[in-house]
Amino acid sequence: RLNDVVDGADVACAVRSDTPVVAERTMLWAVPGGRAGHATVGMTAAAREVFLPEGCTAYGFETWLLLQNPGASESSVTVHAMTSSGEKRIAAVKVAAGARRTLRLNDYYQGNLSIRVAASLPVSVERAVYWNGRSGGTCSIGYSR
Repeated sequence: RLNDVVDGADVACAVRSDTPVVAERTMLWAVPGGRAGHATVGMTAAAREVFLPEGCTAYGFETWLLLQNPGASESSVTVHAMTSSGEKRIAAVKVAAGARRTLRLNDYYQGNLSIRVAASLPVSVERAVYWNGRSGGTCSIGYSR
């Protein structure tokens, strides 16, 4: 349980093992009448290009992009919205070596989108979507090539 180690902070983790392991990121939070949550497997390797399906920044949805740079040098990252009318560059950020960067895509784009992330050095990428006042959510790693 990561909160027992680093409470109240945005963090990213790299898992290394000399034997095969399965790692996931689970997030749970309180909602009226109970709890909500989501989980995704971890990426098996960072990549310079990552595609993420199904995001929305309209109709009360929040879409977040979580970037982790496991490398020893800063990575320049460009985020593209892939929409029904084509691809549009919506953000360009730097992710420091060994650091995490979180983008609320609602601040950059409004509407339905899939996402393409292009990075100068390999990064790990996850997309999280929340709705109905964060009473529900989902997350996913991307497809890398």
